[in-house]
Amino acid sequence: MRAAAIAVLTLAALLVAPTAQAATEVPYFGSNPGNLKMFRYTPSGLAQGRPVVVAMHGCSQDAAYGDTAGWTELAQRFGFTVVLPQQQQINNGNRCFNWFQSTDATRGAARPSRSRR
Repeated sequence: MRAAAIAVLTLAALLVAPTAQAATEVPYFGSNPGNLKMFRYTPSGLAQGRPVVVAMHGCSQDAAYGDTAGWTELAQRFGFTVVLPQQQQINNGNRCFNWFQSTDATRGAARPSRSRR
């Protein structure tokens, strides 16, 4: 009986809890020398001044990773905006962000200035 009650309460909590929607593309976000794509998820009713988290995907992935990896759900639950940049194959054949190369990880260099906008 107790297990059944717990199962019913858990199901009710899942049905009532707000679920995160998918991130949506931001078609224009300023100068874009790397021709990156940008996706964003902001929970509805989020107050001004809340944190923004930038979550970069791994090689051969795209910005949809933010939804499947749970970033949009975390943003909904903890009240922040998540920005998901997406690398283009023309920049890197495997769609990797080159964060591991010092020339691309130095302030003012090509890649950081692209993501900083």
